[in-house]
Amino acid sequence: MPQGETTGRSVALDVGTGVGTMLWYALHDVVGSRVARGAIKSVLFVGGAAAYAALSDDGPDAVAAPDPAPAGALGAGLPAFGVPGFGVTVPDVDPDVGGVPWRRLGIVAVATSAASRAGTVRVDRGMARAAAGLRRRGVRRPYTAMGAVIGVATALSRPSLQVAR
Repeated sequence: MPQGETTGRSVALDVGTGVGTMLWYALHDVVGSRVARGAIKSVLFVGGAAAYAALSDDGPDAVAAPDPAPAGALGAGLPAFGVPGFGVTVPDVDPDVGGVPWRRLGIVAVATSAASRAGTVRVDRGMARAAAGLRRRGVRRPYTAMGAVIGVATALSRPSLQVAR
């Protein structure tokens, strides 16, 4: 599909992303058990990933075998592996080859992941405080209301639902 072209599949995927986001947050209002919420969220996550793989124009069927690294590049002559669904080619390189600070890159990757997780926890705690405040003011199902706003914002941020200017 050419860049920027919208298909029915891409619209369905983008709307589904928004609906899935709303359901993710609405579970707090509907399911009381943390264990049950965790199980349902796991199913929702795996189902969303499967739907993305099935409906996305970038899915597994659209990914061609990666080209090996060009001559003279880091990892030239070594086999390459692709990341299905993302179209990324990374040379399969011995960690001691080419002067690349692989250990430092690994540390940065772990630190970035930890910071992302910490930020997510902070946002979730903020949402819990906001939901408790809304509930004290008499708002029924505050997580569902916040989830609806976040879900609509998520869907509208997706490429197929953006309005051309």
